[in-house]
Amino acid sequence: MSDSPTAGGAEDKKGRPDDRQELKADIEQTREELGETVEALAAKADVPARVRGKAAQLREQATDTLGTLTQTVREKAPQLRDQASGTFGTLTQTVREKAPQLREQATGTLGTLTQTVREKAPQVREQVAGPVAKVGQAVPEPARRTVARTGRQATEAAGRRPGALYAAAGVCAAAGLWLWRRGRGRR
Repeated sequence: MSDSPTAGGAEDKKGRPDDRQELKADIEQTREELGETVEALAAKADVPARVRGKAAQLREQATDTLGTLTQTVREKAPQLRDQASGTFGTLTQTVREKAPQLREQATGTLGTLTQTVREKAPQVREQVAGPVAKVGQAVPEPARRTVARTGRQATEAAGRRPGALYAAAGVCAAAGLWLWRRGRGRR
């Protein structure tokens, strides 16, 4: 156990330089880590820069997506065009094939309706003629002539245009009703 200053001093000198280098290295590493931490905190605190970065990222994603969609549309367009042309051609062909049948059916239905109206026209004339005659007796002569003329026109029109029969019957009925009410007001 020697307490000599030289022996202990040499040992201290040997230990210190290593400790100093380690301490300097630790300080340097801590400074680097602290600098990185400060930079990270500064980046997080810089909201406008983060927004610009996020906007650029989203813009890039949108551009990529748009490019992908555009490419998909370009690839699928000819196929869809061919399908649409085929479908349109099929529909056109179907219409051309069915048109004569539909025309025949419509003509038959119209003919049946016309025949029914012509068959019913005399009955309707008789049904209308009775009330018109009764109203005509209660109505002054000029009004009776008008009603009779309208009735004749309706009868003539019924043969040519069945729809006109119904219109004339309505007019006659309205005229008769109007004249009847007018005649009641005078009494």
